[in-house]
Amino acid sequence: MVVVLFTCLKAVMLMAPPLIFKEIFDRVLMGHEQSLLFVFGSLLIILPLGIAITTFMQVLLMAMLGQRLIFDVRNDLFKHLESMSLRFYNKFGSGMLTNRLMGDTTKIQTVMSNTLIVVISDAVICVVAIIGALLLNWRLGCMLLLIVSFFVLNYRYLRKKLIDSKRKTLQAMDRMSAGVQERLSLNLTVRSYGKEDDEHDEFMEHTNDSVEYGNIAAASTVDFASNTELLTFIGWGAVYFGGCAMYLNNPLEMSYGSVIAFTTYSMLVFQPAVRFSNVARQVQDVTLALDRIFELKNEEPEVTEVEDPHVPETLRGTVEFNHVYFQYEKGIPVLRDFHLQVKEGETIALVGKTGCGKSTVLNLIFRFYDIAGGELKIDGVHIRDYSLRGLRKHFGIVLQEPMLFNASVYDNIAYANSHLPKEKIVEAAEMAEIHGFIEMLPDGYDTIISGEKGVSLSAGQQQQITIARAIASDPKILVMDEATSNLDSESEAKIQKALERILKGRTSFVIAHRLSTIRNATRIAFMDEGHILELGSHDELVQIEGGLYRELYEKHHESGVLDEGE
Repeated sequence: MVVVLFTCLKAVMLMAPPLIFKEIFDRVLMGHEQSLLFVFGSLLIILPLGIAITTFMQVLLMAMLGQRLIFDVRNDLFKHLESMSLRFYNKFGSGMLTNRLMGDTTKIQTVMSNTLIVVISDAVICVVAIIGALLLNWRLGCMLLLIVSFFVLNYRYLRKKLIDSKRKTLQAMDRMSAGVQERLSLNLTVRSYGKEDDEHDEFMEHTNDSVEYGNIAAASTVDFASNTELLTFIGWGAVYFGGCAMYLNNPLEMSYGSVIAFTTYSMLVFQPAVRFSNVARQVQDVTLALDRIFELKNEEPEVTEVEDPHVPETLRGTVEFNHVYFQYEKGIPVLRDFHLQVKEGETIALVGKTGCGKSTVLNLIFRFYDIAGGELKIDGVHIRDYSLRGLRKHFGIVLQEPMLFNASVYDNIAYANSHLPKEKIVEAAEMAEIHGFIEMLPDGYDTIISGEKGVSLSAGQQQQITIARAIASDPKILVMDEATSNLDSESEAKIQKALERILKGRTSFVIAHRLSTIRNATRIAFMDEGHILELGSHDELVQIEGGLYRELYEKHHESGVLDEGE
């Protein structure tokens, strides 16, 4: 509101000089009232000072407003992204989301801080100048309005072409960003297969696309700017010619001072049009950036909470799958009539070939997705009735790929609960068989890991810290998805030694290939095509004549690894 006030004040002050010029020409130069020259001259000196002050306040307030707005937009968008399901992230990809969260909002911030104030100020000045021109001479004012209409038609004509080319440019940039992020994260794989040239060719293809569409957008901008400049010169000429003709025809209706004043008003109208042609591309960038941000905002969270969710203080750890049905894509079921009752403190090992639904079971326990049918209960309460955060704080998870933050060892282990005392962190590290190694680091638990300035760790050491993080807050339900598959023999032996202590006293779900891990489970669920075909302890299942688990075990028990892909 204050910005608008200063803008209007500036516009009013800009309307004064043309009228002063009129009076100087008509009364001082033509009317020989030399005594008024000092008054009008003083006003012409004072007014620029006032205009400079209002401009300074405009720019300062708009910059502050822009910073605050982008702060709110980024926070709101980030919070929205955090509420989305895994399906949403699979759809858009982390590279595209990062580009929109940071790149698009930066464009908005730049325009808000620098360009928007110019557009708003020029729009107000243009309107006030047209009003002033109409009041000075309505015939010439109508001519000025006609010329302005050609500016508008020129912009409307080229706007769609400009927006389409810019949208395609941004889409190409999204693909390039996603590709770069993926390729850099898979750099070892790329180098291992000697595919650097192929990846560079694909990168060049995305780059060429963005350059091609960028050139089309630039050409549209140049067309708009050149047409605007042409219309400006024609407009000035037409206004000045019309004013002079009216002066020569009837000096009483149109004085020479009025011609000068009207020409000045026309400059206050045409100059903003020229400036807008120079910033039109930035304005369209912001329009598209807002469209892309609203596209994300319009995505509804797939997993939502009930109005008054249950926030458990603690959990026993019982889990019930009652005839659960789930599908990622419509018509392609992943779990069908899935039934499993898990008691408190049990360790359930999920076994089966790739694609049978093992990881899906874990995703549903965390409620990363909602089930499509049946019931999923934890401690006898339907999972939909829980607070998402309230439920997940009682969970621990270890995935196949260790995920560590660019932070200290302590902060990584304490991530689930930053208020944990140091002894709990150390206890978790000891259980994960990593405490001794941490103590040998340069700064112990305060050593920064990951990132450009962090200490490099082996895959096994990273996974051990991940396991320590999972158990540090003493979760009642622990999920381990191929947690030891990437460890070397020595690291795996350490983890296997600790697993009995780690899993004891908590409900655990384990996906693993190692027979030693599976054999020690309370029960083993052998899955195929979304069903549990066999369920029991290792000793029970190997006794089943012709059983699927027994067949798999007999085929691979010498290697100690179950090849579930067969």
